[in-house]
Amino acid sequence: SVVLSEAVRLKGAKSDAYYDKALYFLAESLYQIGNDASAQESFRDLAQQRSSMYVGRAVRRLIDIAERRGQWDGIEQYIAMLQEMGSIPPLTAYYIAKNYVTRSKFEELDNILKLIPEEHEYYIRSRYVKAIAHVKQGHFPEAVEIFAELSEIEGDTDDVERIRELSIMNRARILVEEGKLPESMDVYQNIARSSPLFDDALYEITWSYVREADKTD
Repeated sequence: SVVLSEAVRLKGAKSDAYYDKALYFLAESLYQIGNDASAQESFRDLAQQRSSMYVGRAVRRLIDIAERRGQWDGIEQYIAMLQEMGSIPPLTAYYIAKNYVTRSKFEELDNILKLIPEEHEYYIRSRYVKAIAHVKQGHFPEAVEIFAELSEIEGDTDDVERIRELSIMNRARILVEEGKLPESMDVYQNIARSSPLFDDALYEITWSYVREADKTD
């Protein structure tokens, strides 16, 4: 990144045929070492050059940086650019989808989620995002259906286990809110004692019984 930083600042560098390539690899180097602010600046310069062969990759990285920093102001124009080019990769689509749910922008969510194929490693995460979207919209039966599906996913990686257990917890919580206490208790029991969420599950079970007891007083 130090060498490339010097190269793009040389006199006459911007008119060189390899300038865009150098700027892209500079930005990518900065991104890889976690210098997001400087990487963002270089990627923005590339994104403004619609004729550059690196514009698509630059825009995707701007979205990745927005996700990593949790700062999405002004990113809509870049999402629109990728949609125009028809080149949103699955991981970037996942970031966009998650952001849409965070900001309660549900109208474009399904179209973005369609870009994540079932065989992709982030597919189960995308299903979880869809379930959370249903919860935020008050579509509880649809949310429970997806949570039930994700509660049965197989695999022992940290990512799979976390999605599975979060889905169990959310499904149980919805059942509690619907007044289906016995059913929710059955679901909570699927959280293993070794799980980081076991204490939360135990607390929520206890609190659910306390709330139910209060109703009978």
